[in-house]
Amino acid sequence: EKMLKQANKVLPEHRDGLVSRGNNLMKMQEFEKAAKVWRKAVNFFPQDPHFHHSLGQAYQGSGKNVEAEAAYEKMLKADSSNPEAYMTHGIAVVQLGSLEAAEKSFRRALEMNPTSLDALYYVGVTLLNRNQHEEA
Repeated sequence: EKMLKQANKVLPEHRDGLVSRGNNLMKMQEFEKAAKVWRKAVNFFPQDPHFHHSLGQAYQGSGKNVEAEAAYEKMLKADSSNPEAYMTHGIAVVQLGSLEAAEKSFRRALEMNPTSLDALYYVGVTLLNRNQHEEA
């Protein structure tokens, strides 16, 4: 951890250094500290969906669900042409209890990739959880 901190001081926008430090803090369940690293990464690389996703996970780990959902939304904006981004968003917001937002993301992933069994499955599960049994 000391070496990674030093490296980040010398070159704070070093991508691999930010990833290593953020991932290590996440593994240690130091979510507040990890969020600080991921916020820095998002500032340096705002178009990278992975950093927004990692920030969302750190917020979620520290119980900041509103901030987590906002980070996941920014992840989608950074990577709106990738059906996997919608799947990741849907799974993340389901864990936050946002079933309607999750269903919307899973449906968008299914529109983009109509042969995705995962997207089809998650649309069905989300509908069941929303008590829409007939459509599920």
